[in-house]
Amino acid sequence: MFIKNNYNKLFGSLALYMLIFTLLPMFLVLWIKDSNIVLTITVLAAFSSIYFSVDRKKFVEKLTEKRERPSLFMLLFLILAPMGTNIIGGVFSEGLNRLLVLGGLGFENVGAEMAKEIATSPSFFLAFYTCLLAPLIEELVFRNHLLRGIEKPRPWLAILISAIMFAVMHTNLEQSTSLIVTAIYFSYLGIRYSMWGPDFGPCGE
Repeated sequence: MFIKNNYNKLFGSLALYMLIFTLLPMFLVLWIKDSNIVLTITVLAAFSSIYFSVDRKKFVEKLTEKRERPSLFMLLFLILAPMGTNIIGGVFSEGLNRLLVLGGLGFENVGAEMAKEIATSPSFFLAFYTCLLAPLIEELVFRNHLLRGIEKPRPWLAILISAIMFAVMHTNLEQSTSLIVTAIYFSYLGIRYSMWGPDFGPCGE
């Protein structure tokens, strides 16, 4: 019963997070014209549904927990691997898009559009949200909260569930399919090492 209640609380807070993240921008855009400010307010409001529903002491303990210490070879791999997962995810996304095009469908290349927007119209809120706030909140919600909350007794199932939910949360087929490989990789890092990936200090310190 205790485990069931914990899962209900975990997935309930995650559902509220997704609901706020999806619906709040629809109302904010009526008063705020800068979409980057809208996204910043939205992600902070959505994260509050997680923050105020969890045991914050345990949340911080999970966040700072150190597990296995990577070797020098593994550390180099950890640094270079995200480029590989992005390439694999991009190839998978492009392959899916070509199959959809054959059926008269297809999806917009949102990643390219976002990169173009960053290059042509840089702003503080765009840089703050894209480069700092969004990645940080995503790690806290999908790795520290969800992944660590369901990793026992089947870590690989937890990796797949958290990765799929992370990808789906982007609510765009092109982004979701290209992110799934990277999401699995980062979930694996969270299970094996820590929420912060490579750990330079001795395990357990």
